[in-house]
Amino acid sequence: MIEVVIIGRNEGDYVKQMIESLPKDWHKVYVADRCTDNTVCLLQQYDNVTIVETENFIDRKTSSCRNLGLNYTNKDSNVLFLDGDRYIEEGDIKTVCENAQTDIVLLPLRKEIKRLFPFTILYGSKLNGFYSSGIFFKRSAINKVIEFHGEFFPTSVEHIWGIEDCYLGDICYHLGLTASVAYDIVLAGIFEKAEISIEADTARMFARSKLKVK
Repeated sequence: MIEVVIIGRNEGDYVKQMIESLPKDWHKVYVADRCTDNTVCLLQQYDNVTIVETENFIDRKTSSCRNLGLNYTNKDSNVLFLDGDRYIEEGDIKTVCENAQTDIVLLPLRKEIKRLFPFTILYGSKLNGFYSSGIFFKRSAINKVIEFHGEFFPTSVEHIWGIEDCYLGDICYHLGLTASVAYDIVLAGIFEKAEISIEADTARMFARSKLKVK
């Protein structure tokens, strides 16, 4: 079984494209993070969608939102994680996920580092291309990360932009989980912010220094 966890904050403009870009029979969990737009109203029009609203979160809570959404999935399901504005623009996501040969499958945007360099070189390195805009995990991989780290997406660094997903990639590499890129999939949008702050870089370097990485 495959389920989808989507997180979004005031991204109602993309709800229709997001839900309709995914197979109808896949259960979707949409974490509407402190939304003040029409996100929830639009989601209520669709079947097979569980809406989870956050009210008490403060500041940046991307990892917390994804972990919260994961709690609403079946304990045996494989899970696709998407950001609310990163709907499937091109490609057959059902085939990609159902036929995954690796523990993890990364879904790239049209212009992204994973399209410029072989992923075998990127994975495990500082520039690992491990972005949470679109990632598919087999349940066995999710369980292995939680067993090792105590949670899935790392919350200790979620307050710093550009680190929690790459750090998760470091953990996955350390645990020997296999990963690949679905190059025939294109997610909507581009990365408008490219520079990582010194704070983010320092925090991740400290965290990954305790792992077996490149």
